[in-house]
Amino acid sequence: SDIRNFTTYSERLTSDEIARLLNAYLATACAPIIRAGGLVMKFIGDGMMALFQPRQGEKSESHAHRAVRAGLAMQLAAFEFREWIRQHHPSSSLPEFSIGVGIHSGEVLLCHVGVPGRGELTAVGDSVNIASRLEGQTKELGWAVVASEATVNAAGPSVVVGSRRAIQLRGRST
Repeated sequence: SDIRNFTTYSERLTSDEIARLLNAYLATACAPIIRAGGLVMKFIGDGMMALFQPRQGEKSESHAHRAVRAGLAMQLAAFEFREWIRQHHPSSSLPEFSIGVGIHSGEVLLCHVGVPGRGELTAVGDSVNIASRLEGQTKELGWAVVASEATVNAAGPSVVVGSRRAIQLRGRST
């Protein structure tokens, strides 16, 4: 996920105000991920990456279904976060708070990256890049959540899709 118009927020607020805004929002946005059994892997500036692993014997909800549910709940949390913005920055003429969420299902490798003494556990692989590119497409399409065909298929019939589009993701040949 990623905060829309974050550059404008950064331009109009002090560094301390940005830090408070980010921490308040991230606490709000992480709650739906955790409730849906996801793992918040990292914070990337004003964005975040979460991982939803299949559960042993999972039948009623797949990892993809839980990820979609969390993505939609994050949108509701972002909508409600607008009130926090209004209360803490009533005269800052900030853009309306919103986020974009990209979701993809596929294989990733959890590994330690970095240098000795300074590294982190992260998820790597093509699936991570696809999810990031899908998040970027939320801006192009004007959609709050963009999920791949792999995710929609894995999520099952209980996930209702508003619209489908074939898109070319930046930097990808297919």
